[in-house]
Parts: sequence; structure tokens; C-alpha cells
Amino acid sequence: MERITLCCYRKRGLAPLEPKHRRTIRRAVDSLIFSSVAEATKTAVQNNNRSWGPPTADAFTLYFQQFDPKNNLMAVRAGSTLHGLTVGTARFTRPYSIGGTIWAPPEEPLKGLRRCLSRGDSQVRERIFRSLEWFVRAHQEEEGRRSSFTSVVMMATAFEVLLEFPTFSKTAYFVETIDKRLSSTDLRTRTRRFGKNGQKRQRVNLPAFWAGQFYDLRSRIVHGSPLSERNIHYTSRNQRKDAKWLSHLIVADLIFYELVLRELFDRDLLIPDVGALTDGAEDRDGFRRALFGMFCGFSRVYDQLGWRKQERASRC
Repeated sequence: MERITLCCYRKRGLAPLEPKHRRTIRRAVDSLIFSSVAEATKTAVQNNNRSWGPPTADAFTLYFQQFDPKNNLMAVRAGSTLHGLTVGTARFTRPYSIGGTIWAPPEEPLKGLRRCLSRGDSQVRERIFRSLEWFVRAHQEEEGRRSSFTSVVMMATAFEVLLEFPTFSKTAYFVETIDKRLSSTDLRTRTRRFGKNGQKRQRVNLPAFWAGQFYDLRSRIVHGSPLSERNIHYTSRNQRKDAKWLSHLIVADLIFYELVLRELFDRDLLIPDVGALTDGAEDRDGFRRALFGMFCGFSRVYDQLGWRKQERASRC
């Protein structure tokens, strides 16, 4: 282990932590994991560089440690297990499955999540951070014991929590929500067939079309349908030929990242002064969309996925 970062709750110092304090620290670490993984994934995709792998959640192992400076005894909690150890003999080993190493935590998303954690609406805060917990679980490799299929189910659960899925018609809700929240005239569209024997048809943008594919994959996994690793790979009609290395899990990371950033942006948590900047604009909604694109743009990602119309695609 090369580096250990100490976390404390406000000014409590070495005082024992209550469950609510540990939960806040856990959520702060989840914010670091989510933003680091998602931003590194975004960088790799928009540069079409598969060797630029993101870190895994295993790179951010969190231990809760209890000790008294007056003696050499200590207790370390890892998950639900409490271990009694001695100072000087305890060893914290680095997991092998930490993922890529070329990454850095993005500053603005972390600031937005910090504002949400400290002063955001309580219901919104609970929804966002419970969804991040599932995102983190989806990115724990557990030394290779976690399958891609399990990660798909966990990412689907993250979307369910973040977007507040209904009890029934979940696939339709997912598709329609993505089509609405990630709407743009720049995006290509495609006809989605669904219902019995594909009799129903719906024209949606390509992010929404992917949402239908992803949730169908999740349903096939949980209902025990025959599958292989090939089902995890993502391809689309207009996708760049040299970007065939992408998977549904990678696309899920990108869409989930954009949805969280948009949620923070819409609530003035990502850019605190955005309300003052847009209040006097003639087209307030259009100006806000332009600001989001400027600060958090995903257009280069969409270009790699083949989701943007060719005549308007830009490499800048």
C-alpha cells in the first residue's frame, strides 16, 4: 500500500463515529469512486483509447479504525467484520484488481456531489447516493469473482433508483425517460420494436434505444435466459469501426454519469451560480443546455458511439 488517506467527520477528531457519521463518510468515498471511474471511462471513450482503463471500486477500500493513542491496541472494521489488531503489526494490502492507473478525480463533479451531500434536498440526496452505492457495487471486481452479468444487474438497479422506476412497465419508462432527458436535435433516431412479436413501434433517439437494449439484457439475466459474454458487447449501426471494443457496461457508465451530472446541474449544485447566469436569458432552457454542454459535454462520446448526426458531428 503506497498511500492511506485518513477521513474524519467534521471536527470529531478521534471521537467514536455514530452510524450516521460512517454513512456520510461512506457516501463521500462513493462520490470519489463514482466520479473517478466515470470520468476516466468518458476520457477513454471520447479518445477511443481502450488502454486508458478506469480504476475499479477496489482501488478505494475503506476501513473504519478505532484506536486509543495511549495504547497499541486497535480495532479495524472492514464491511460488517470488526478485527482486533495491534499497532505495528497490522498490514493493509493493496488489492490486485485496482484497474487502470492513468486517471485523476474530476474537480467539478466532486464539488457538486459534496454540495448535494451537505445541503441538498434530503429526498434528492438519498436517491442520488443510494444509486451511487449500486454504481460502486457494479465496479467492485472482487479479485475476478464478479461476473459482467452481475454488474449489468447492479447498474440497472442504479438506474432504477436514480430515475425512480415504477413497479410495472420498467423498460418503457426507462426508454421514455432517457429519450426526454437526453433529448437533442443532434441525435440520430431509430425505431424500437417491442410488445408481442414486436408489433408495437416507437421512434426514439439512440441513447433511448440503447436503454431498451440494456434493460432487456438485464431482464434476460435475472430470468435465466441463455447468454454468453458476446451479449455484453455493444454495437450500433453508425458506430466507428475502430470503437468496437465498447460494452453495454461502458455505455451504462457514460449514460449514468451524464444523468447524475444533469441532476446536479438542474438543481444548481454543479455550478452554484448557474441560476443567476440564466435568469435573464430570452431562451432560458436553451441557454442552460448550452452551459451544460460547455461544462460537461458528451458530444465527443456520442460521436464515438455513432449517436450524433454526421453532418453536425464535431471533433472539438
